[in-house]
Parts: sequence; structure tokens; C-alpha cells
Amino acid sequence: AGVRHARADRVVGLLVLTTAFTVLFGFAYMVLLPAVVSAALGHTGAELSRRVAFVMAANGLGAVAGALVVAALPAGVRRERIIPFALVTLGLLLAAFALSRTLWLSLVLSALAGGALLAVTSLVNTSMQVAAPRGLRGRIMALYVMAFMGMMPIASILAGAIGQAAGPTNAVWILALPLLAWGLLLASRPALLRPGAGPGAG
Repeated sequence: AGVRHARADRVVGLLVLTTAFTVLFGFAYMVLLPAVVSAALGHTGAELSRRVAFVMAANGLGAVAGALVVAALPAGVRRERIIPFALVTLGLLLAAFALSRTLWLSLVLSALAGGALLAVTSLVNTSMQVAAPRGLRGRIMALYVMAFMGMMPIASILAGAIGQAAGPTNAVWILALPLLAWGLLLASRPALLRPGAGPGAG
């Protein structure tokens, strides 16, 4: 029933797809993080381990901040309107992170990317719960979990393959491009995520 509803309900279906996109192209940089830090900052051994730890810690702090910001949004704010801009922001931050060659800038970008990533996933989660009918909410949220967890191993394989072919830093910005494109598409057609709006509405 949940799958049938997601196929029939444009908003729910797009939110599930957005979840899959975010994990596939947004989480992949975490898989490549040690290689990115090594390639971008030019360190090995114990110094590399310390710098990777710093960058990961910054990402975690940013993620906590992003989740808190979303939780603090007023009840009247339409979460689905923010999702496209959060996706575009995430794509730009990941591309900038891939191009950074200094530790302090990488720390700042990693924190901001972590915040944007958690903001997107939190906003999508909340929007799906609002859009789903009460009797199907559990099944719809199961689709969210499946899209989230199910895409993680695929994201790892994709990131590894592109990283091996093009280099880790190039892989991060290459993977950021689909996120950016998806966010721009949703931003250009806000009716796509608007509950109750017809497909041709704008």
C-alpha cells in the first residue's frame, strides 16, 4: 500500500526520490573523506589521521547544528519550500569542499555541508510525515528508511568507482552536480512539492 501510494502521490514519490538522491550523491563524500583530505591537503600518516578527525568532527558539529535549526523552525514554515534551496546549498558546499586546499577552509565547509545534509534529510522526513495519510504514515516512512539506508552501499560503490577513475577530490564535485541539478529543478518548479497542487501548477 505504501509503494502504491508513493507512486500515485506526486509529492510523496518525489520526496522518496529526493531522499535517494541525497544519500547517493550527498553521503558519498564521507566514504572518500580520508582520500580527499590526503589529496587536497597533502598529508600522510599520523598527521593525516588527525586532520581527517578534525574534518569529520566539524562535519558532525555542523550536522547537529543543522538538525537543531530545522527543529527550531516555526510551525507555520512550509518545510517543502526549503528543501530545493537546501539541496542547492549542499551541492555547492560539497563542490567547494572538494576544491579546498587549506585546512581551515575545509573545516568550515565540512561543518556547513554537514548542516546542509542533515537539514535536507530532516526537512524531507518532516515533509513526508505531513504529506502521508494518517493510515499509511508508517508504511510511507518505511519507504523513507529504505531509500535512506538502501542507497548507502550503492553510494559507497559509486563514490569508490568515480574516485578511482577521476581522483577523490574530483569525485566529490562530480557527485555534487546531480544534487545541484535536482535542487535547481525543484526550485524552478515549486508546485512539484506542494501538496494538493496539480502537475501543471506553478
